[in-house]
Amino acid sequence: MKDEPAFPDNFAVGPQGDLYSSNDTGYGGLTKREYFAGLAMQGLINHGSHNRGLASGAFAEDAVIIADALLKELEREKD
Repeated sequence: MKDEPAFPDNFAVGPQGDLYSSNDTGYGGLTKREYFAGLAMQGLINHGSHNRGLASGAFAEDAVIIADALLKELEREKD
């Protein structure tokens, strides 16, 4: 699920009219994991109470942890 495209109906078309794939899924664009992590990072930065600092990469690390937790929960709900 994490490597599925976030927007599967939106394909990037290459110069020869072929579908462009930026990953192994056959789709261009962001994966669900990348999209969710970006949204989480945006929220962490905008909230302003995240005190670990940008230089340490903490926002990125925490955003990926949050994205993974969301994907795990979404998979659990399918069972």
